[in-house]
Amino acid sequence: MLKVLIVDDEMFARDELRYLLEQTEEVDAIDYLTKPFDEERIRQTMQKYKRMRPGHQEGQQLAGHHRLALSIDESIVVLDPDEIVYAGLEDGHVTVKTFDQAYTVHDTLVVLEQRLSQTALIRVHRSFLANMDHIKQVKPWFNSTYNLLMKDGSTIPVSRTYAKELKKRLHMV
Repeated sequence: MLKVLIVDDEMFARDELRYLLEQTEEVDAIDYLTKPFDEERIRQTMQKYKRMRPGHQEGQQLAGHHRLALSIDESIVVLDPDEIVYAGLEDGHVTVKTFDQAYTVHDTLVVLEQRLSQTALIRVHRSFLANMDHIKQVKPWFNSTYNLLMKDGSTIPVSRTYAKELKKRLHMV
């Protein structure tokens, strides 16, 4: 059984049942998840947690605040989309890159793009999503394409297909 603990607005997942049962005596755990777990079940747990928080009013939304739960190996990492520099297909695997770490995830880029549609991440290439807030420089490349130099030093290609939308979002002439 996998148990998810939420302490000080952080979600933790552990496999060791004995350890977690000991922790539930000290921490008021609100839900249990069993493997295999999926995004919808995690979303339900987070909604339950939000309803139980002090000051919650029915129908209240955290305006503009999204969290992204990523299933990585045997655990779940919860990221603020603002932390993501880019997501891309590298060596056949989707990688989500933050300033601190790179996570290999099981989702496709299409799924990530849909989940992040209300954030600053946009499709810039068939293999990349880039965070508009972390673009340091746009360098013209060849044949109406570009390279994005990101604030973490990464270089992301922009294909002709997505260049028009990028230029529009960046208010480029």
